[in-house]
Amino acid sequence: MSDKQIENRSSELGTTRAEGFKRAVAKVLSFFTGDILTTSKMQKLYKYMWIVAGIYFASIIAILVSLQLDINCAALQREVVLLEERAIRTSEECSDHASHSAILKKVKERGLNLHDPKGVPTTIK
Repeated sequence: MSDKQIENRSSELGTTRAEGFKRAVAKVLSFFTGDILTTSKMQKLYKYMWIVAGIYFASIIAILVSLQLDINCAALQREVVLLEERAIRTSEECSDHASHSAILKKVKERGLNLHDPKGVPTTIK
């Protein structure tokens, strides 16, 4: 290659690199300014962008619904625990009132003259 050809080649590469850099800068600027959305290539992709946006929206709705259901479930579990504790306390109160010592205590409070049978209980037929 002659010197002239080498110079022409290097000047072509220099302008090509400069043009490539300008194109890259233009793409970055169009991305930040929003002009990239008006290009014909991007307009062909609008339907896919809408589909992706719809999927994101549906996933956000699903997350919010599951969060609300989890909050409701936790509240119901707390209520079940409280009801179980209340049922245990109520059954303890009932068993306290129906125990033998509680009945004897009430008989003495009322002043009744009742006694427990000392013999073996018999069944009348």
